[in-house]
Amino acid sequence: MSIIGRAALAYRNFQIHRRILSSGMKSQFIPFEGTRFHMYAHENGKPPLFLLHGFLDSSKTFRKLFPELIRKFDVYAIDLPGFGSTRMPEVRELWRIDSIARQTARFILHILKQRPPQAPQRTNKVDQSPQILTHSMGGLIAMHAVEYLQDHDLEVPFKRMHFVAPGALRFSESDRDAHRKRFYPTSTDEIRELLGELFHETRTDLPDFLLRGLLEQWSHKGYEYLAENTIEEEDSVFYPSGKRIKLSPEIILYWGREDRIVNLQYGKLVRMTLRCRLIEMQGGHCVQTENPDELMRAFLANCK
Repeated sequence: MSIIGRAALAYRNFQIHRRILSSGMKSQFIPFEGTRFHMYAHENGKPPLFLLHGFLDSSKTFRKLFPELIRKFDVYAIDLPGFGSTRMPEVRELWRIDSIARQTARFILHILKQRPPQAPQRTNKVDQSPQILTHSMGGLIAMHAVEYLQDHDLEVPFKRMHFVAPGALRFSESDRDAHRKRFYPTSTDEIRELLGELFHETRTDLPDFLLRGLLEQWSHKGYEYLAENTIEEEDSVFYPSGKRIKLSPEIILYWGREDRIVNLQYGKLVRMTLRCRLIEMQGGHCVQTENPDELMRAFLANCK
């Protein structure tokens, strides 16, 4: 264990939290279906936008987008169940993509019902209907959430969904094993390698005590359960490439040309499967932190 590493990570998270609050977002905990959801939110009567993060991450990943987003949207950046500050017990049956997606879908509907009335927008040139912006695993969660709503004749609130590098298609066995090894590191060297693959240009030369803190943080038993459940249920979790997927909202993909987690060629397969647009941009897997300005321009251009 690394007490120093844990303390340093806690301090770093606190500093990021303060910067997020200073941007105008509020930190909220909302009890729902036995889970205490955490999210950063900003409401001012504008069109609603929901943000879903990726694996081993939290809503903080969108922090560089918040200042611009809150000018045009009511923003709800959700910590998915089991991630960030939304705690979930280490019960294996809870750590499933479909379970997380179903609860997240119902939570979003709950937030929409509790929202204050939306003010008429005369100068805000964006679609007034709810939209969703996701990163990586968040896109897979969003797809399953919409399928759940469609299958149960529940309202699908989104006309449009924006996915940054979603891992939506089933991987080959070799790629699956490589991803599993990559995202469940067992040493500081593997942590350092993972950070290098996540980011294209951002320097990730962290001291060993911080890497040990990350190793402890990412060795969560729930993450192991999620991996085992996902492998056991691959056919129902991931989508086969080339097969038409019937999701009612319009989908737009955003992809970093230098993505080393799910490369651009994989992104083109996702585009063909979803029959949607793919926007390429500079950066790696985490363009929302490495290249937020280009992502923001492309996103806003597709919100009209």
